[in-house]
Amino acid sequence: MSTKPSKKDKGGDNKASQLSELKPQPDFIQSRESLWQVLRSEHEAVITAKQPDAIEVTLPDGKVVPAESWRTSPYDIARGIR
Repeated sequence: MSTKPSKKDKGGDNKASQLSELKPQPDFIQSRESLWQVLRSEHEAVITAKQPDAIEVTLPDGKVVPAESWRTSPYDIARGIR
């Protein structure tokens, strides 16, 4: 018989052990969020400016899937697998 506590039992009171949002948020959170938005916008502008080329992606089973560089993501390829 195991004496290991379950996930629900860890940390004592279940409500007290749940993660919650800090209120009020620390001052650095807003500055990091602003920096993230700037960097994301710059990155998206760089990617959008790149000219896509037609490429072919070869899957492990040998199937060749047409795609575009800088536009087609691995997720897009995976969605097409049936």
